[in-house]
Amino acid sequence: MTGTLSVVRADRPGVADPAEKVDRIGRMLGRSLTYVDLPRDIGLAQPGLVLGEHTEWCIDGQATLVQHPQAAVPAVGWLLGGPAMRWEEWPAGPPACSGDGSGWSLHDV
Repeated sequence: MTGTLSVVRADRPGVADPAEKVDRIGRMLGRSLTYVDLPRDIGLAQPGLVLGEHTEWCIDGQATLVQHPQAAVPAVGWLLGGPAMRWEEWPAGPPACSGDGSGWSLHDV
């Protein structure tokens, strides 16, 4: 299964520099992980996505992350400092990554 990792409110107070954390988690996953600021890089966020700070982290565009994404939700959420995480289907694909229309959406609770 392929997808992208979308992280919402990555720059909330108490969280390390998003670009630095993205790079570190990418190394842990053995993937190329980059930080994208949607308003700065493409000018808007895709309707229907819940993007608290309109930021996104992209893993390899079409990286194979795990066979069962739902099983990795708690672990990856914990790695990112405890945000809630859910698997979502994005028919048009996420706005700043090339993918298969699936993504991991993280958001504060």
